[in-house]
Amino acid sequence: MRCESMKKFCYFGLLRNFLKSSSLIEKYPDLVIPHGMMIDEILTRFEYLYSIERLVCDQQSRRYLLVGTCIILLINGPILARTSMCTLVKNVLSLLDCKNPMSVHILVEFLLEELGKLKADSKLNLLNLSEGLVRITKVAMPISICLLWAIVGRIMKMEITMHRYREFEELALSLGWKPEYSLCQMNAEQREDLDLMLRSINHLIKFLLLDNNDELQEFGYPNHFFQMRGIDLKSMVTWATFIKTDVSAPFKCNAKICSRIREMLGMLERVKREVSMLPEIVEEKPKGFPPLPVDTFSALDD
Repeated sequence: MRCESMKKFCYFGLLRNFLKSSSLIEKYPDLVIPHGMMIDEILTRFEYLYSIERLVCDQQSRRYLLVGTCIILLINGPILARTSMCTLVKNVLSLLDCKNPMSVHILVEFLLEELGKLKADSKLNLLNLSEGLVRITKVAMPISICLLWAIVGRIMKMEITMHRYREFEELALSLGWKPEYSLCQMNAEQREDLDLMLRSINHLIKFLLLDNNDELQEFGYPNHFFQMRGIDLKSMVTWATFIKTDVSAPFKCNAKICSRIREMLGMLERVKREVSMLPEIVEEKPKGFPPLPVDTFSALDD
């Protein structure tokens, strides 16, 4: 069995197709990748492209450069990326605004569109890309968070029109208090989606609630993205507990799902202990006009 850290999630053919369809190949003919070229040589060519783009403020070319770099990261295997791969990712991200919410939305939307054209935007690819980017540099955190929300949104059929940080209330409402199906009712694809969703949710809990986000908060990201309401915490714990109870059925995937659920429940317990809860806003009933005084003298008018 192949080691997970060496697994590839994209292939060179996809990179060639992307470069042919992008404007990069017209500007930089040296990016043509012949068959048999080693990944180190490809990285060298992309580093050369980075050294040019840092002097030329062409945002469209920089976005294409990001997509190409992400494809190479998936080819390289995002779990144990080589040093030259890490250097390229950091350099390319340094050319882009990875903090401003609107800029991040544009980057993520462009990345998803281009990967979609190549049919390389599977939920597994997006998850591994999210993990790989943030493992290399925390600068990629906003992009990674938006990719995780995109994965959860696809699986939960959430309507996501803006790729941005979201409140956990939205996630809790989508999950509900009880899973829609039990494991015994799920087919293999649904169980795989459940595993991918649990991995994504666990990353969101860790990155947003348990990691240090001072830099993003200082930049202007609202505090409520890094907190949770007590009712939403209770709801997610209840939902996860139903899954935990359900994994006793004899499915091969159960050990994997059980591990994810235990991790989720453990992190939610940490959130309960370590993170201040958002206040739950109780809507006040609108105040009406004060009651009119009782007219006790009308009968004496005549």
